[in-house]
Amino acid sequence: MKLIITSLLLLTSAFAYSQVNLNKLSSNICKCFQNSESQPKKEADFQIKECISTKEQSISNDIEALTKTPSDYIEFIKTLAGNCDAFAEYVTKHLYTNQNLTDEEYTENIYQIIRYFKQPSEYGKMPKSITLSPHNVGLKYNIILHKTYTDTIYKAGFHLLEPNDSLIVFDVKEKKVAQEFEIRTKNNSSINIVSHLRYRPKPDSIGILFNTFGLGYEQTFIIPEIRAATRKVISRLSSTELYLLRTPELPNRIIENLKDQSDFSHLFDLTYFKIESIKFPHIEELAREAKLLEAYELLGDKDYKKRQKALNNLFKNGSKTAYLIILTHWSEENSQENLDYILEHLTNQ
Repeated sequence: MKLIITSLLLLTSAFAYSQVNLNKLSSNICKCFQNSESQPKKEADFQIKECISTKEQSISNDIEALTKTPSDYIEFIKTLAGNCDAFAEYVTKHLYTNQNLTDEEYTENIYQIIRYFKQPSEYGKMPKSITLSPHNVGLKYNIILHKTYTDTIYKAGFHLLEPNDSLIVFDVKEKKVAQEFEIRTKNNSSINIVSHLRYRPKPDSIGILFNTFGLGYEQTFIIPEIRAATRKVISRLSSTELYLLRTPELPNRIIENLKDQSDFSHLFDLTYFKIESIKFPHIEELAREAKLLEAYELLGDKDYKKRQKALNNLFKNGSKTAYLIILTHWSEENSQENLDYILEHLTNQ
């Protein structure tokens, strides 16, 4: 594409044109782009460049030599794009290299280019374009008025913008958030929770999202809403209820609360939410006082056999604190063998 535009600019570099001559010249040059869409790009580019070069002499009498300015180059390209369907199709095909467009999408983008370049605009101001990836959406922003238009959302693909417009681009691919915070239970025990979530903004909600929370919606909405929902669920449970609650149940309750109490589900897709760990500081303090801290800490090991060894030592100890530690660990144990081991020893007591 750059090679073709360069050839066009070199051809016109010594001249400025009246609109009449621009139209004549664009009609003549347009012929060089005929059938280029049916050829491989390398061959098409070579043919177009050769064709433009051979026309330099034949069209020189139709050109009124004036002055050499960038505005003249721009007006020529704009006229060519507005008058020449073949050039618009060539540009579209180049822009969408390696993208899977339907016939309807391909045709619509050709018409979009033609319609845009046929609109009157300030002399010498080249139109702007942007190609959004499948992970981006945009909101139009007028540079002069400092105004954002949130009612029109630009999605993946090629877009042409007016000279005074720009796009505020949002990344709508999946995002990850990890957070750790302290919460108090129903019986006022302090616990520490580590949670992980993955979410993605819904493209159609970007306008509302920007109007309400701006670009920093993760800090002003996502994290506060997750924390509020977590606190609400935890505050209804006692420490003992948390000990016995299996880990998968807790995030499910939090998600249900989140959907019921906020606009989260209207604005975002929550693809993953997990409570990675729940720590009870008062249990840790009791374990330290009972000289069971080593077994307590070993229960956090990734090796299930080391956790089973710690469980065995706690059962042998047999103290109230030892059983409290086992009970606390119950909700986080992911080894069925260890769960069976706990149940077996508890039922034999």
